Amino acid sequence: MSIDYRQLNKVTIKNKYPFQRIESLFDQDSSYFCKIDLRSGYRQLRVKEDNIQKIAFQTLYGHSDFKCEFKLRSVAFLGHIVSAKVIEVDQKKTNALAETTKGGVMVHNCSESSFVSDVKAKKGRPVIYCVKGSGA
Repeated sequence: MSIDYRQLNKVTIKNKYPFQRIESLFDQDSSYFCKIDLRSGYRQLRVKEDNIQKIAFQTLYGHSDFKCEFKLRSVAFLGHIVSAKVIEVDQKKTNALAETTKGGVMVHNCSESSFVSDVKAKKGRPVIYCVKGSGA
């Protein structure tokens, strides 16, 4: 059995305000952010402000607090700080790189310097060879 809906479609009133695309809804007035721990379901419940310290827990690795945070103006996400106005690199993540440089020179060990001298000595010829079937 098949039904031809073409006549019904002709008399159907069209939606004057179609739904917005989901991307535009996400970007619209986004000034508050949330961080949710989706692995631990029991911590996704609303808790009164006075009771937050009561939901901390002890594990083999130490003392942990409530991981979910709501109504934040900025959040740390994948090495970036995300806010309503800007997405910037988290400085905590780049400090390790800054500490390894001294006076604009990258700190390296002897094997790195010998490799660099080998590259300079070869003057454009191949330095590293991959054997066929080695998986490299």
